[in-house]
Amino acid sequence: MELYREREPQDLINGSNEIKAVLSEDALRQLSKSLTGLIPNNHVNCLEEGSFMHIESMLQDLLQTANSTGLSLIHGAAALNTLCGFLEQCSTSSEFRIQYLSYKTETWTRALNICFTKSDNKSKPLRRLLVTLARLVSKSPVVTEKDLLLGTAICIATRAIRKLHGFADIKPAIQVLEYFLSSGLIDATEITQIKRPEELGLCRAKSMEKDNQNPETQQENINQSVQKFALSVLEWMQYPDCAPAVGRFLPVFFKSFEESQNDDAVHTSKGGTTPLWISPVKQTLEQHQGLLEVFEIHILPGLFRLGPADVKAFLDMLPFESIQRGNIGSSSISAIHLCLLVAKRAEDSNLKKYLSQGQSTSFDLENLGIGLLEHSSSSVRIAALSLLVFSSTPTRPFSRRVLCRVRHCIPYFHIEVNAKSRNEFIALVKKLCMRLRGATMSLLRCGQDPSTLGREQTSITAPSIARFDGEGPVSSGNVIEEALDEESYTLEEHLAFRKWYMVFLLRELRPTASYQSHITALKILEFLTEQNIAIRNTVSKSRNDYFGALDEHLPRGLFLRPLTELLSDPFDDVRQSANTVFDHHLSISSTSQISVSRGGTDDERDLVNQETENQADIQEDYRKANYAIFVDLKKAENKAGITGRADHADGFGRLNNLLYTTSCALANPARWHQSPYLIVDHVISRLEKEVDIAKDDLLFAVSNKPLHGHLIALRYIVSRSDYFQSLDTSLDKWDNFDGRIVALCSGVWEIVQDVLCFDAPEGHEINEDDFNQQDIGTKDKLSFCWRALKESSLLMHAMVTNTGYIPSSLRERTDYEGYYRFGGQAFTQLAELRHRGAFSTVTHTFAACCLMCARSSQLAIREYPKTWYKLALRSIEDNASSLTRRSAGIPAIITGVLASFPGDNFFNEVVLHLQAMANAPIGADLGSLPQVHALNCLKDIFTDARFGISTEVYVADTLETAASCLESQIWNIRNCGLMLFKALLKRLNGGTDTSSTKASSSHRRFSQLTYEKYPNLPDILLRLLRQIPARTQNTGKELKSTVQAHRVFPALEVIERSGIPLRHQGPFLDALQYYNESPDWSIREKAAKALSLIVDETSILKEVTSLLARNWKSQNALHGRLLRLRFLFSRNEAPLFGELLTTYEAIPPMLEDSFETLVIRNACPITAAAFLNIIADLFAILVLSNSEKAESFLLPVLAMEQKNIAKCSASALQESPLRRCTTLANYVHALNGRPQRDGSPETLRHFSQADTDALQIVNMVLKNMSDENDLAVLRYCSARELRWASDITECSERTVGMLSKNPRQFDYTLALYGYVLGERYASSPTNTEVQSWICLLSEAGAEHSDLRTRTAAVFSIRAFFHGLLDHNFQLVPDPQIFGVYLALYDSLVDDDEDVRDQGAKVASRIISVMSTAADDDTTLLSLSPPAAKKRLLRFLCEGYGTSMLLCVESVSRLIGMDSARGSTSANMQGIRSQSEQGNFVFHLRPVADLALEARKTSTVVFVEERQNLFIDTVSEAEEWAELLFWLDPDTWPSSLVSEFQTWTVEGLGHILKDLQNNVDGALGPTSKPEVFTLFTRVLLAAKVLVLRCGTHLSSKEKGKEYVCLVLLEKLLDLGRSRLLHDLLLHSIETVFKEIGHWPESSLGVVAAAKG
Repeated sequence: MELYREREPQDLINGSNEIKAVLSEDALRQLSKSLTGLIPNNHVNCLEEGSFMHIESMLQDLLQTANSTGLSLIHGAAALNTLCGFLEQCSTSSEFRIQYLSYKTETWTRALNICFTKSDNKSKPLRRLLVTLARLVSKSPVVTEKDLLLGTAICIATRAIRKLHGFADIKPAIQVLEYFLSSGLIDATEITQIKRPEELGLCRAKSMEKDNQNPETQQENINQSVQKFALSVLEWMQYPDCAPAVGRFLPVFFKSFEESQNDDAVHTSKGGTTPLWISPVKQTLEQHQGLLEVFEIHILPGLFRLGPADVKAFLDMLPFESIQRGNIGSSSISAIHLCLLVAKRAEDSNLKKYLSQGQSTSFDLENLGIGLLEHSSSSVRIAALSLLVFSSTPTRPFSRRVLCRVRHCIPYFHIEVNAKSRNEFIALVKKLCMRLRGATMSLLRCGQDPSTLGREQTSITAPSIARFDGEGPVSSGNVIEEALDEESYTLEEHLAFRKWYMVFLLRELRPTASYQSHITALKILEFLTEQNIAIRNTVSKSRNDYFGALDEHLPRGLFLRPLTELLSDPFDDVRQSANTVFDHHLSISSTSQISVSRGGTDDERDLVNQETENQADIQEDYRKANYAIFVDLKKAENKAGITGRADHADGFGRLNNLLYTTSCALANPARWHQSPYLIVDHVISRLEKEVDIAKDDLLFAVSNKPLHGHLIALRYIVSRSDYFQSLDTSLDKWDNFDGRIVALCSGVWEIVQDVLCFDAPEGHEINEDDFNQQDIGTKDKLSFCWRALKESSLLMHAMVTNTGYIPSSLRERTDYEGYYRFGGQAFTQLAELRHRGAFSTVTHTFAACCLMCARSSQLAIREYPKTWYKLALRSIEDNASSLTRRSAGIPAIITGVLASFPGDNFFNEVVLHLQAMANAPIGADLGSLPQVHALNCLKDIFTDARFGISTEVYVADTLETAASCLESQIWNIRNCGLMLFKALLKRLNGGTDTSSTKASSSHRRFSQLTYEKYPNLPDILLRLLRQIPARTQNTGKELKSTVQAHRVFPALEVIERSGIPLRHQGPFLDALQYYNESPDWSIREKAAKALSLIVDETSILKEVTSLLARNWKSQNALHGRLLRLRFLFSRNEAPLFGELLTTYEAIPPMLEDSFETLVIRNACPITAAAFLNIIADLFAILVLSNSEKAESFLLPVLAMEQKNIAKCSASALQESPLRRCTTLANYVHALNGRPQRDGSPETLRHFSQADTDALQIVNMVLKNMSDENDLAVLRYCSARELRWASDITECSERTVGMLSKNPRQFDYTLALYGYVLGERYASSPTNTEVQSWICLLSEAGAEHSDLRTRTAAVFSIRAFFHGLLDHNFQLVPDPQIFGVYLALYDSLVDDDEDVRDQGAKVASRIISVMSTAADDDTTLLSLSPPAAKKRLLRFLCEGYGTSMLLCVESVSRLIGMDSARGSTSANMQGIRSQSEQGNFVFHLRPVADLALEARKTSTVVFVEERQNLFIDTVSEAEEWAELLFWLDPDTWPSSLVSEFQTWTVEGLGHILKDLQNNVDGALGPTSKPEVFTLFTRVLLAAKVLVLRCGTHLSSKEKGKEYVCLVLLEKLLDLGRSRLLHDLLLHSIETVFKEIGHWPESSLGVVAAAKG
């Protein structure tokens, strides 16, 4: 410990020569000031020996201090700066001995080690140290020593980069090489060639002898080594802390290589040779496609500065021309991303010139972005939209085609499932809206004046809409002329886009829309309303013109109803966003009125009158809004009371808060809902009644009087920053409210205490008679109590933390009594609660109370947290036996108290006291274990981010405590010690899970640096890993394996994560080898994983050879070795590339040599099975990596005869791995040796003597698929390969029915079955077997089917079309396979994203084939599921436009028949046959019955989710209705027309009758998704009849059309007065708008609105 004693300034002055110590900050500051006097610069004849020894001692102290791991950031920076100054001063000294100190090998290498290992310190001091070291080594007088020092630095850095050891951190290793390269101390060739420090001098001498002339083969080797090292460096860019360093290193590295090779370097790109850096960059991108943003920011900018030839070669590699032709699917995602990145950076004129060169077609960046908006990859779509939106000039207008294309594709982005992509899209839409606004205001300002527009365009250089031809960029004059002639930039188009988008956002808020649609639209509306308020607060003519033009296009007042309904949405973020947008809308009405007065007349009297009128208008607007919210509030309260759901209660609370907001603006309140004070009084009074009811009869309160809504309402109101100010009342009345709220919170605790304070509250039973009377279960009661406590606690938290709640007089004195009253109540709750779900909320409240008490000006209040701490300790001691094993709320009390005293002496006392309690000896009473609760408290302290710095000094001691508990014989202590140990390991790993095997660069650094920072950690791990005899000293019984696992597993997890300490390799390897041979399987497996992860990639072959050596001592040892092999292979995910793939390809011969020993002659079935699993895993990796070695792999398995397999010991116990291996071998080798389609399958029979035909081989494969690797192999070996097996066509309905007993085998068989049917159908188009298969597809793709089954259905469809196309079958509209297209369409609206993506791939292939056939030009598309769905519908409309089948299906899906996704798709053949016979009958269920079913209200608290949360029933109905518009009217069967008309007219009549009897309004019947969908279907059906069928009907039938128009007109008039949903009214208005006919009443309304 004396080594780390800090030396004070007087020690330096006196020249003390004690043992090397860590210098204090004061000592460092004084030393840095006295360097000139300490180290002489002038020539000294004779330096005293004592003075030199003192200087040398100071240098050692500085090195020791700078290398210390326990310093603060400021202390460490001071040590580094002082060390740099000391070395620089020594280097300038005239005394040789002092000067040599700075060049000394030991000094330089120790200082370099600081650079390598201290990257967590401040960067500037480390950078200065690196510069100092470079300067020192460049001035070194001895060349050999200079080369040795540089060689040492190269070797340390390159070994770390190549993952050969973890001695140096990666980031500083790259930085050191980059600086030495840029300083000219080393070159790139030297970095890649030398392996040992002494080789640098030899390399340089050899280079001088040959005079830089290398043979071609040697040059090629050098080039390959440069590319391999660059690839190693690029691997580290996936870690955020290393990416900038990699980006700076690569340009310097390749530039240095170019200079070192002079004109002969391949890097110079002469003669068209590809630059060396392109191959590593391309390979890394293919392997890590998620790093494109890192490439854009860090990698490409530096590489583009290498030279024009390099840039040109890189651009030639990209598929710009292919993408512009629409052949998108042939390009990889990484290549497309690179194209978009380059296009976005095309603002550089040189880059533009390179883009235009070598292109056979004119290059258009707009066209590039437009063509990729429908791509299957979300990242590509986002990048394409970013390219179109980006502009260096924010007022630059959009071109017409960009606006049209964005308008077409933007709905696809709104249903994006991935949250990251969705947030990126929202950010882009914000930029889009800002640019739209800027362009609109610019056009308004210009007034469309050509000369002004010309001046605007001359300064525009945005790459997003720049266009280039083969000769170069178009001139600005041409751009202006094109803009004027073609009217590309018009005000009307920008305003029209804005209008469309606002209406679209309104439609996205419909009740049936998905979560993605709701949250995306709300986030965008939140931004738009904020911008609207900001713009209205500015004064300018262009602003007034902007709103004057915009007001004609914006829907007025239509957002309030959907926003009101979304306040009760099941998703929290949707409710919060809806509340924010609603609040903004209330602000806009007042802001718009106020802003009007700013642009008025100069007459002061007129201004006063106008201001008075505006204030009156504002009052009237708020009064109307207040009343509307009051009406909705009653509905919301009724709804929340019926269901008792949390989302409905939260919506009711938010409406109360909005009601409060509107009341604050009203001057003369007439009713209680118009006064803030009365609203609060009303809410509190209702709560008091509900609390009294719950005290008397809890079951009645649960079923009829839930109090959560009013608790939430009160919380939202008291959380307002202007709460006290808005109340506008006296301090006494406020105090009255405060006291009543405190009493309410106490009453809630009294209600829930009996239920939530049992050790197992879920076991709390209610009398059976009460069940029958109230129909309330234990779950409902427990939910009621937990939610009541949660809302009560949140209410207390809001009152404590909101400064606006407390009057300023109390706030200034900080003596609000609620702090300790609520704190005391929260303490009681934490001490007594046994419900884990209630802890989290109460914990935050208690911590807030402690913090506010600690800030109080009164000493008595400040001491309350410490008092609560003492009570917590007493609770541990007195009630240790009654507390749960998680210690209930005691840890939350401790952490809450400590949060008020961070870094205080009190904090240190608490931690030391808990450590002492945890280390205390165990008493005689094993039922009372205070050690358990002390350990739990320590765990929570060390995992709390607030105590990170304060607990740093206690980590080492607590590690000792946790390790000692792991060896306890008592399970409770051992379990809590394990949790504490894992918490500490997570802390050391930077907050990541210790069980993860994927380490970042910072975690790799942890492997050695943390061992140095915590010197006791290796000893702790060795103590946990030590070998304990099988018998204990006390009891003489065998140690249980679980006890041993608890002790060993944490240590093994540290090794998995961090490797082995370099100084303790021997003991650690011995311990790991011991546990790798353990009799316990789990311990053996864990040790095998740890051993496999510490193997370098360069040592894999050596490790495999060692593990397969025949020197194992037991079968347990052999099994441990085989587990290590399997973990070693699975460490790298397929597909593999480069050297790693070459390494894996060298392993199969080693396994084949051991096959006979470990399988045929092995007596143990377990180890034989393990070896076979290794073979199958390695085979799967090679197949997925496209390795040629896979074709010759598994030959020993094939060589085994069936009789030998049957006799093999593995078949007795572990048949599955053996069969798995055998069948995989048979399957793949059968594929490789398949005959032609017309050949005989007999040549396949020799692969398996027991299998009679190829079908059995496939069935055996399906049966023995055991893991995801097998599934991957099956998917990789595409179903088209089954063409070799004509026998599989026998797989009929009987076979499928037999396989259905095994669901997994059925899924695989269904996936493969499609190709056989496609092949047969291609040769015999009348095949009726396809219809049975379509029935299977419909059933497999249904919503209730399992995900694996739905996926298999899509694969089967893909295989079917592969079978058709492989036999040159022309995809023409064929009624026989119409059901296949419908099943494919259903997959595009599946609930699972993977199913939709697979369906989109199939649809893209079909549409590509059709496009190629039509245009005679090869087109390969890659569409997203929404885009593929649109294209597929268009294909059905064009191909089956005259088909009755499509008409029937469209009507069925439009009106929502149950058969739409099942029997209709499967029974098209029956429908057609009935039609041909003239007896086709189509029955539709009456709307009245459907409405009765849709109106049913669920009263359950926990609602079961729909099977498909993705599909939007309204959107689906709209798309099928649109398809009906374009169908040939002659395709409608007469019976269908009659039934459809009757259904529509009756439906409109039902809606009219319903509105006559009931008022709709917000939260009314149409707010229910089922009712809204039904009404929309009826209106769409009427639209179809009026717009499409009307002109083609007979005179008698036209009467129905007229009836529809009359009913729609009545519905429009009545709907406005009866508050029908605005979106439904908008649908009716759309019908009249499209037919050019407006009802007279509607015209009057429109005229009044314009007036």
